[in-house]
Amino acid sequence: ICTDDTTMPMLSPGNGKTRQAKMWVYVGDKNHPYDVFDFTLSRSRDGPNEFLRDFRQTILADAYGGYDGIVVSNDMKRAGCWAHARRKFVDAEKAHPAIAQEAVELIGKLYGIERRAKDLSSEDRAEQRRKQSQPILERLHQRLSDWKIQLLPKHPMAEAVNYCLRQWK
Repeated sequence: ICTDDTTMPMLSPGNGKTRQAKMWVYVGDKNHPYDVFDFTLSRSRDGPNEFLRDFRQTILADAYGGYDGIVVSNDMKRAGCWAHARRKFVDAEKAHPAIAQEAVELIGKLYGIERRAKDLSSEDRAEQRRKQSQPILERLHQRLSDWKIQLLPKHPMAEAVNYCLRQWK
């Protein structure tokens, strides 16, 4: 299951004022082709915890810490989201265009492999990932490690690099 959240304004009854709430989006897979929108009043992990209480497979999500306990308690696997990682590099592009370009190109190669594999069986897709994605991932990890050494900790591009490295496992 893939998930992400977004801030939504919620109109308070009676006074006409708005407050911030959250919409959690859950996207299934080929065998469970459903999109679910779950509305909560806060970003606490209570919403995802309730929604995912019986889920025991892989969750693909951003680095939101609220998922950590859910993943452990439900014995799930967690997959990091390349779209969120890619966005970090795009957002920091002005601070270091060369790093941003290389990172986005490498992530783009992973996207291309996924596009070509979308109609394959799970087993064939996994094999294609082992053969084609693994070398790109190894290269990207090496470059992230190199960049981490080169950049000052407070550099805007260091945030993108560290985001990826913290999610690497």
